[in-house]
Amino acid sequence: MDKKNKEMYSEVYGMLKALGEEFIQKIPPKLLDIIKNNRLEGYEPIYTFEKSLLEQNLKRESIAMLALLHLNYWCETEEQKNELNAILEKNEKEYKEKMREQYSSQNMFAKINEAREKQRIQEEEMKKIAQMVEETAPQEVPKEGFFKKFLKK
Repeated sequence: MDKKNKEMYSEVYGMLKALGEEFIQKIPPKLLDIIKNNRLEGYEPIYTFEKSLLEQNLKRESIAMLALLHLNYWCETEEQKNELNAILEKNEKEYKEKMREQYSSQNMFAKINEAREKQRIQEEEMKKIAQMVEETAPQEVPKEGFFKKFLKK
């Protein structure tokens, strides 16, 4: 198992300890053993209820795992489950919409076309600059040979 997953299990276990025995008892023993046994050794996060989960820098995966535990084991009524499901569905729709906008073919082609246009403009500017340099550069200067210089002196 990779370090990221082990950290997630450590964070979830740390939050379970903060929530207390009442919440731990509602989780199936096998699942609790998986969480305990797959933690990252030496990584013992401690959480408080004085700050929100986001302020305590929990990983996104840890928050997702806690939401799953909440949905499956800690919701006491169907109404609570439906509320949580509605929030999760809303978040999922917002996330998908954001990804759709970010990776839509129209946006991607627009970015490509914009980059091509910038490159075309830069190339035109470079041609203009090169042309200006050529126009202002002195024409061939006749070189005086050694013998002519000697005779002048």
